Amino acid sequence: MNNLQSTKPSKQTPAVMVFDMKYCCIRIHKRTLHMLNDPDYIQFLVNPKDKVIAIRPGKSINALAERVRWDRLNDNHCCEMHSTSLVYQLHSLLPDLDNMSSYRMEGTHIEQENLVVFKMADARLLNYLESEPIPV
Repeated sequence: MNNLQSTKPSKQTPAVMVFDMKYCCIRIHKRTLHMLNDPDYIQFLVNPKDKVIAIRPGKSINALAERVRWDRLNDNHCCEMHSTSLVYQLHSLLPDLDNMSSYRMEGTHIEQENLVVFKMADARLLNYLESEPIPV
């Protein structure tokens, strides 16, 4: 585990993830990682039928696990991961997404399973003025 000292998020604070279609980047907010007990690796799970994406702690031996670079999070509020295949998969499930935009999703921490679940239908366009739900 990492050696950063932090406070755990409150139960009312949602998990947050942003996916940037233009740069094929997934940004996971630091508080979301804290909900998962600050893992060194995470794994993305996609349920295409229910249009749900989940994040759970992973293991280094799992080829699908992504390393969390805690040393790069000191000044940032999120962890960035680049995955063209994951962003394309999300786009195939929600084809109305704009290829040049970023979308924010708020998720729920399921404590018993130690995973965070995001409903893709709740994704909101980031335009820094207002955000509208994406029709699914």
